[in-house]
Amino acid sequence: MTLDQLMMFVTACESGSFGQAARQTYTTRQAISKAVTALENELGRELLVRTAVGVTPTDAGLKVLAQALVISQARDQILSMKRESDERLEETLRVGCAYGVMGKLGVSCFSEFRDANPHIHLTFGDESDDTVEKKALEGAYDLCFAVEPVDRAKFVVFPSFSEKVYLQVYAGHPLFNNASMTLDDLRSCRFVQPGVQQKARALFASWFELVGISPEFVDTAGISEFSALENFALSEKAVFIAPEYIASIERPHVRTFPPPVRSLSWDVSIAVPRDRKITPGMSALIGYFAGEDE
Repeated sequence: MTLDQLMMFVTACESGSFGQAARQTYTTRQAISKAVTALENELGRELLVRTAVGVTPTDAGLKVLAQALVISQARDQILSMKRESDERLEETLRVGCAYGVMGKLGVSCFSEFRDANPHIHLTFGDESDDTVEKKALEGAYDLCFAVEPVDRAKFVVFPSFSEKVYLQVYAGHPLFNNASMTLDDLRSCRFVQPGVQQKARALFASWFELVGISPEFVDTAGISEFSALENFALSEKAVFIAPEYIASIERPHVRTFPPPVRSLSWDVSIAVPRDRKITPGMSALIGYFAGEDE
């Protein structure tokens, strides 16, 4: 006895004919007849009276029908639960990333998350530090990878990773061949600072204040894009800052030095607007990326 046989029997009883049952189940009259006959052979009882105008259940058929309807209802409830579960799990997340986050985590990292969570669909935006938070608050993103400090009054924050920040000079710079860098070396240097929408700009400024240096900055004409700022540093023979994932790349025309005192760090957290409900998909992403470096 199979579930399909019972369902065909129920449909035949409810419709009153094999032909109508076949149309409702998208099969053939012969398939319905074969299924009912198989049940009758297995139970050793005639379940339907067949006439030229249709079929009606026998007394034994009515008893089997009553139990088959219970099974049919249970089957419908199970399938309904599966549909509800599928609808609940299928989710699209709009994720904002501050500049540099995609470079640090790598596209492959997000691909691995997708592979582990095929029901969660991700779309991305790559924005400046200020813009990614602003758009998250406006609803353009469900959550964002934001550079610290993040306003805890506006966001629920989950720390993700922290990168050490290094000082870099380029070929032709007076410090390029030095074995190390000192504060006195830096006092005579010019600097390229991050763009106005990057929080590293304030980080850099506070560091100068702490170590007692009044820096001379190169005018970058408001440019914020990292590679363009690097080109400024190269052409102007200026010192630039870079997070570890970039500083660790071996390039013959670049020398990398740790800050001579008071280390710098670039800290990134997952930020969810406080008025936003954390969905199962968001929870999965937070669980996957929060504390990534720990």
